[in-house]
Amino acid sequence: MKWKKKKMSDGSWEVTLELLQKGDRFLPIEIETKLKGGSAHRTWYKNHLWRFSDTFVYSVPEEPCQVILDPDGYTVDFDRRNNQSGWMNHELLFRWPGMNYEPRNSYVIKWSPLMYYHELDGIIPGAYITRKYGPWEKTDVTFNYALDSRKIYWSFRHWIKPVHFLPGISWDVLAYSQGGLNGQGIRLHGNWTQKYSVPPFHKWTLGFYRTNATDTSRTNLFDIGTVHAYFGKYKIHFHSNSIELETTVAPNGLSDWSFQRITGTIKLSKNFGKFGIRNRVNIGKIWAGEDGVPSQERYTIEGAGSGDVFTNPFLRDESSFYGNVNLRNHYHLSGDGNLRGYVNKGYAGSEKLIANSLECFYKKTIIGLNIEFVGFIDSGVFWGSKCDQGDELFDGTTLADAGIGIRMEKNWFGKDFYIRLDSPFWLNTIYGNENSVDYSRWIFSFSSGI
Repeated sequence: MKWKKKKMSDGSWEVTLELLQKGDRFLPIEIETKLKGGSAHRTWYKNHLWRFSDTFVYSVPEEPCQVILDPDGYTVDFDRRNNQSGWMNHELLFRWPGMNYEPRNSYVIKWSPLMYYHELDGIIPGAYITRKYGPWEKTDVTFNYALDSRKIYWSFRHWIKPVHFLPGISWDVLAYSQGGLNGQGIRLHGNWTQKYSVPPFHKWTLGFYRTNATDTSRTNLFDIGTVHAYFGKYKIHFHSNSIELETTVAPNGLSDWSFQRITGTIKLSKNFGKFGIRNRVNIGKIWAGEDGVPSQERYTIEGAGSGDVFTNPFLRDESSFYGNVNLRNHYHLSGDGNLRGYVNKGYAGSEKLIANSLECFYKKTIIGLNIEFVGFIDSGVFWGSKCDQGDELFDGTTLADAGIGIRMEKNWFGKDFYIRLDSPFWLNTIYGNENSVDYSRWIFSFSSGI
């Protein structure tokens, strides 16, 4: 909507509205004009049938300062960002867990405190702020200040989904400057299905990212240098079962390393009453230039890669788990090779893998707490780097582990709380004084094992 005002010779004001109909519901619209004196004037636009655009002229007794279409929300218009002149109303709220408040007539700004830690920075307090309008637009900002080092860390992400064109398409931009790492990215997302809410569902993502690692004393997940990469993902999923293919290219000249990577992942899950099984297969290969592949881009043996791990502030460095190195060294985040028994064994990460994780579980609810008892086997064959980049000590090497675990989940105030404890008591490879069977091995996580 566009508008202009003009003072008439009799002291009244003429308002001219340029109206644009973006949907296909032709309805009369009530128009509210707020006047400088504090009152409001209302009139109706009724020349609506079969008109996608029109000019509507009317008069008000005082100088107008704002125009609002359909002020009482009678129409079925679910995007009201273009229904008024000036700034849309904003509501500021504290970000409670599970909050899902999305009014049509205002943006919602929610905030909550953040608290990180690093031995070089000390306590790093800050805030998370999100600005959201329904399912169409969202901006996330974090800001932290390190009390000891006096450094400022921040992140920004802006996501948009068009309303009246390109159905199923969305895009986002992101940028961040955190301890020892900064970066930027742009992503274009799409999804579609042949029948509404009937599988299979198709999702794809295209984009690029740039990471610039500058300080390994603040994060031990990255090699120093810049990676500039283009990537694409395509995923087909049938509710809990899925197939995903991902390819990444870091071109020579833009990155300090040049490489190409292709990865395929299959996830399967089946319930038999309270019993069930989950399985994950991951197959991947990296082709590298003369400089090899940085650690942040290789396939991690025990779990998720550096990029996914870094998104969790308490995992960014050995001291990040609030100074408790032991807890951080026992934390497992699923992904890549996913051999959870090899957490903190010091492997460099491989350039080629075929890996499988299998879980058998039994579910039970006790006093409102959802509990799973799990037995698991992880196995994989690896090629390429083992202890150092390019040492080629993995050459069809088979690694495996097996164990038992428990998962506990509870929804409190609309927020799911989850913890996983696993004991990978058997390994097929013995380290130093370790035994192949050792029931004292343990890992934990706040996310699933597959």
